[in-house]
Amino acid sequence: MMRRALGVLIAASALVARGGVEPVAESEQAAKALAIIDAYKGPRPVSAERKLILVYYTPSDRGPEPGYEERLGAIMEDIRGFYRDGMARLGFGPMSFEMERDTAGKPLLHVVKGTNMAAEFAAWKSRAGTGSPEDGEMVKASCRPALRAEGIEWDKETEMIFCNLAFWDDQARTFRHRSPYFGQYSLGHGLCFAADSRILDVADFAKREPTIHDEEYGDLEWGKFETIFIGGIAHELGHAFALPHCGERGDEAAMGVSIMGAGNHYYRAERRGERGAILTMASGMRLASHPLFYGTGKGWGDEPRLERCDFNVSTSGRRGTLRIDGRASGTPPVYGVVAYCNSTHDEYHAPTATTVPDAEGNFAVEISDLAACEEGEARIEFCHANGAVSERKVMYAVGKDGAVDLSQWQTRQLLAGLGAAVERGDRAAAAQELAAVERTDGQSWRRLSRRSSGRRCGRSGKRRQRRLSRMR
Repeated sequence: MMRRALGVLIAASALVARGGVEPVAESEQAAKALAIIDAYKGPRPVSAERKLILVYYTPSDRGPEPGYEERLGAIMEDIRGFYRDGMARLGFGPMSFEMERDTAGKPLLHVVKGTNMAAEFAAWKSRAGTGSPEDGEMVKASCRPALRAEGIEWDKETEMIFCNLAFWDDQARTFRHRSPYFGQYSLGHGLCFAADSRILDVADFAKREPTIHDEEYGDLEWGKFETIFIGGIAHELGHAFALPHCGERGDEAAMGVSIMGAGNHYYRAERRGERGAILTMASGMRLASHPLFYGTGKGWGDEPRLERCDFNVSTSGRRGTLRIDGRASGTPPVYGVVAYCNSTHDEYHAPTATTVPDAEGNFAVEISDLAACEEGEARIEFCHANGAVSERKVMYAVGKDGAVDLSQWQTRQLLAGLGAAVERGDRAAAAQELAAVERTDGQSWRRLSRRSSGRRCGRSGKRRQRRLSRMR
């Protein structure tokens, strides 16, 4: 019985998909997305209303590293250029974040002298060579009131904090640090941490000698060291801009490695004749409405609402393909749909698919670059024009032959009626739905219910946010 019901649902979904809207070509998505954002936000201002706040934190027993203003200013300009060029390549134009600047036009860093000594900052217990994320609270305890005294509202801005907590031995050429090194975002507020050191310099990406011994990564070419640590700043800054982890699809791999995946280990590596990092369309789609990129903060920090969200999941009649299509509308308007497909339980390599809904909210995304798995998860993000997202999830499996199995999703669809009846407190309807479930074949039901439990992929949002935040 259950198999028969599932077969009908799968066949129906495939039939709808074949007759539904087609995915928008990636080359056309930026213009369509910007048209929706422009209609909501209005013209982009000549001068950005929102700017990135740069902070230089140094412990109580240390002064700033030599040349920190020039070095970090050059690093931030380089990263700004990386995002600008990536957005332009994707069709959004040369959009990038703006920073606070001094009267000479140089990036402005707010220097904060902490109350803790350098020795009070610990290593991350599960990851030698980097600082403890929990010690970020000590840094925030000093930075928050210091910025407030300068008229900066901590919880309504995006802050990049450089921590003077690195230890470099010039004779032995050894490096370690105890800086918090992560990025995070909550509605309307972005924050990230990175380590500063006198040896960080954008002029050295092509440098191969001498070798540096890093406590976490071991022996590195000098340029590779710069790639990892400056690329780490670009990556964590992405999290402060509300970007989640994602990998590059097979068709994107020739261009480089996703900066929000493992791309921080490839940042500017092209200057050494190697494959570099790229900004994927999934990341670009999210950034297009961010106030630091668009320039205006209309609706920034407001909770989004999906007023309609109906979608089908199918293979579109093509083996090895996952298709999600339907209709979505919301407040603020939905301008983009991004699907992150995590088959390997490694967010850093999850391929993505993107599209833009039409005037009626119809959309479709398709992806076939999926690894074999028993319990995969497609996270669908509906991008609202104020920079926020709404999220839905779909469970799937992929066989060793590449065939996509949607029985987990179909099982949940069959249970939707029971769940809705329980939620609204309709005991009679719930009893009827439960009886229908109990009439299904027991063996099939047990098999499907085990596979739809999501015990490996169905992480709570809280846990996913924690993993997103702790990446260097």
